[in-house]
Amino acid sequence: MQCWVSQEMVFDDEQAETHLREAWEHESGKDEMNVVLQGLEQHFWRGTEAGWLGCYDFAGETWAGDGSVYKCAMGAGSVCLQRSGCSLIVRVGREEEGVSSLRPELAAIARTLQATSVESDLLYLCESEAALNKMSRWIGSGPRTTLAGDANADIMMSIIECVRARVLRGALTFIVKVKAHRGEPLNEKADTQAENARQLSFECQQWTTRTQRMTYEWNDSDGVQHVTAWSKAVRNGMLRGGTSQAESIGSSGD
Repeated sequence: MQCWVSQEMVFDDEQAETHLREAWEHESGKDEMNVVLQGLEQHFWRGTEAGWLGCYDFAGETWAGDGSVYKCAMGAGSVCLQRSGCSLIVRVGREEEGVSSLRPELAAIARTLQATSVESDLLYLCESEAALNKMSRWIGSGPRTTLAGDANADIMMSIIECVRARVLRGALTFIVKVKAHRGEPLNEKADTQAENARQLSFECQQWTTRTQRMTYEWNDSDGVQHVTAWSKAVRNGMLRGGTSQAESIGSSGD
């Protein structure tokens, strides 16, 4: 492995070799990226997507959040730029009705809003276009917008109430779309926190209240069992001839 630097740079050969060896042998599958806005390194971070948008120089609090779904478990995590070492994780509940990538993304936003003072301006970096579209329906839409029939109404209610409280206090709330897995340090850290949250115990779940939706259980061609509310996946499973069993479950989960 080689590392090219300016010929005018003065450094300790032994120390440089030690740092390179530590980086090469690091056990983590991801880079540990920390935003440094002083010295030469500031030019690198301000050259990223979020840097060009001025997110790292935001006067309020800058957060990034992410959701994670794997093997019927959902987790949400978020991190703050200004609060060093501050991170939020939550395992997202109601997995009995199936999992989706949207639900933990919304949970990350809701948890961040809950943890941020209603008097502080907030900038949130989000990689989920679906989550942004879900929230945009409530901006200037008037009194006819409703949560009736919304599968994630429990989380959306928390988001709406938090944003409403912030508006009443005069605090600004910005949600900025960034590309996923492109090396944005806050986004990558949030991704790690979301994966950790997904592995929390069932006792740590939030937003667990069941809906009145009917759930379907079926086995695909590989014998893998799936449980979810009605969706295109259920329809396709039926068309392929997979075994299916429908169960109507009330909000109590009985």
